[in-house]
Amino acid sequence: MTTFGKRDKPVKPKPDASAHAEPQENSKPQVERRSKTRKRTLLGSTASYNEHHFSIPCMIRDISDVGVRLKIDGSVVVPKNFMLLIELAAIEVECEIVWRNENELGAKYVSETSVVKKTREQIVSNEIPAGQEVILRHPLK
Repeated sequence: MTTFGKRDKPVKPKPDASAHAEPQENSKPQVERRSKTRKRTLLGSTASYNEHHFSIPCMIRDISDVGVRLKIDGSVVVPKNFMLLIELAAIEVECEIVWRNENELGAKYVSETSVVKKTREQIVSNEIPAGQEVILRHPLK
C-alpha cells in the first residue's frame, strides 16, 4: 500500500538517448549553400517598415554582397519585407527575409543600396582631445 506522496519502488531515470548517441555512418556533412562569402561583423542597424513609420533596432552579425544575418532583441516580429538602415555606412537597402529562428533572421537584398545622410560617425582613437573631460573606469597610473 502506498501513502500519498510516497512510492513503493524508486523510479529510475530514463537514459537520454541523444546524449550518448553515436554518430551515424550515413550522415552527410553540412553543405555550404551560400553563393557569396560572408563577413562576420557587429554593426548597429535599424529595420524599418510601413514607410519608415515603424522601426526595430537590430545588430548585423554577418554581411555579404547579397544579404545579412540580423540579431533582434526581444520578441519583436519583423515583417517579410523591410528597409535596412546601416547608420555607420550611411546606406539603406530593401530586404526580404529568407529564414528566421528565435531572435535571428537571414535576409537577402531585393534592391540596390542607396546612400542616405550620415547620422553619426564612429571614431576609434586612443588619444584624448585637449580640453575634453573623460571619465575612466580605471584611473591611469
